[in-house]
Amino acid sequence: MSRKSRYITESPVRKPVARWKAGVYIRLSREDEDAKEKDSQSVITQRRIMDKFLSEHPDIELFDYYIDDGYSGTTMDRPGFQRMKTDFESGTINCIIVKDLSRFARNDDESGRYIFVIFPFYKIRFISVNDRVDSFTDPNSINNLEILFKNIMHSEYSRDLSKKVRTASNIRRQHGEFIGAFCSYGYKKDPEDLHHLIIDEEAAERVRYIFRRYIETGNILRIVKELSEANVLTPLAYKKSKGCRITIPNRQINPTVWDYQSVRRILRNEVYLGHITQGTRQKISYKNKTIVMKDRSQWIKVEHTHEPIITQEEFDEVQRIMERNQRSRSQNVKHNIFAGKVFCGNCGATMSLTRSSSGSQLEYYHCNVAYIKKDACTPKRFRADALQRTILDVLNYHLKLCVDSVEVLNKINADLHKSATRHNSVVNNLRSEVVKLENCKSRLYEQYKEGVLTRGQYIEKKGEAEEKIKSIEQSISKISMGTTKKMELSDFPILSQFIRNHAFSELTREAITAFVEKIVVFSPTEIEVHLTFRDELERLREYLTCTPVQAEAAQEA
Repeated sequence: MSRKSRYITESPVRKPVARWKAGVYIRLSREDEDAKEKDSQSVITQRRIMDKFLSEHPDIELFDYYIDDGYSGTTMDRPGFQRMKTDFESGTINCIIVKDLSRFARNDDESGRYIFVIFPFYKIRFISVNDRVDSFTDPNSINNLEILFKNIMHSEYSRDLSKKVRTASNIRRQHGEFIGAFCSYGYKKDPEDLHHLIIDEEAAERVRYIFRRYIETGNILRIVKELSEANVLTPLAYKKSKGCRITIPNRQINPTVWDYQSVRRILRNEVYLGHITQGTRQKISYKNKTIVMKDRSQWIKVEHTHEPIITQEEFDEVQRIMERNQRSRSQNVKHNIFAGKVFCGNCGATMSLTRSSSGSQLEYYHCNVAYIKKDACTPKRFRADALQRTILDVLNYHLKLCVDSVEVLNKINADLHKSATRHNSVVNNLRSEVVKLENCKSRLYEQYKEGVLTRGQYIEKKGEAEEKIKSIEQSISKISMGTTKKMELSDFPILSQFIRNHAFSELTREAITAFVEKIVVFSPTEIEVHLTFRDELERLREYLTCTPVQAEAAQEA
């Protein structure tokens, strides 16, 4: 045996250069945590599967993990997903890996929109490990009936689960069981029965004080000032001090500065009489997480479910005084169409509407926090008529923008319809060719059996026919992948309602409630307006940008 020269060294094995920067997406919802498959779906398990996959694919380099723990798959409004979306839109990552399609989304419309439209537009490689889907190595794995059925199945699972949860929750409400995440100020959950409320004496004493002082003074703002000056923790801050993981947007940062609405809600709440009212709000559907108020006739109220903090006489007296003050106030201030919508940009408190003390008819929105507690906020006020003009301009600007977008939507849908018609015609012709080739294969076999063809001739001609069939099926698959599911205006319910207004000549409370989520005032020249349809508008703009018809038009331009 010849001996290997000690002067010859073996060439080192070169590690493949990674051409893909991957974002690994992991999601676990509360429903999964309660299910039997908890271990198989846990964040740790998903991460192990992803790590094993990456170790077997050296051409893929991990950029980051994007994790949503405790978020439903029926909505794409998840912090981890939105961070990943920002990264793939900016080109930071060009590959997305998930354990399976159900981890990506449980909404067939949104899942399909990303997989078939948005990812191809941004040239994103999409991999679902357990489903054996890889849009780069096997494009046909994306566009097949199995993936379509899985998306529908995951969506139906969420719909059925949502229905069961809603039914079970209503039954609990009807039996007077408390099913909320957090109790009203003054109560806490019974450690022996989490669906039963017991009095929290420390907070309950503050509730009694608020009712007693309002009967004595009839002035909510005075009570707010007294509580703030005494450094009493606000309901939100008090719950956090007791370990509650609660966050409520648009609430003051200062933990000892109370606001008018907090005290007013306490004075109006029948929970302090020992009654529970639940089911006042609901989500539009399992796909649309927008929360809307239900009609009062649908509220579920059960009396005498827990120990009261105040008497019926005290509650009735407070309501009588509030009604009297409301009538008096309505004579001095016009109807506040922005009630509960205007917030201070510095402290987050709700801004109040008052008439000028100079005797003029001018009305102003102002922040009470600076008056309630010194140095808690900077004094500011904003003329109500100027605010109305600003909001009117914002709504009319967005109305024109939406109308223009809908015109583009209609044109794209018309083009997609023509394209789909052409595609269907081509696909039908190709499928006819496949049928002919299959018949040809059958005839070849008959000719072989009859001795017209030798075995070699039969195998050669059969192979040629099968190659043609494979090529045609690949063409059909490519055409199908280029076909986009149309989105109609009806897919955007709030936007549809908004567009029905041809123009806003004046503002109404109904329009503000429907289309304005909140108004944040930092100064008379700096205002943020948050619209209720902003997510739908963004989704529409994404669709208009990412459809193949628009992409082709952009390339031609």
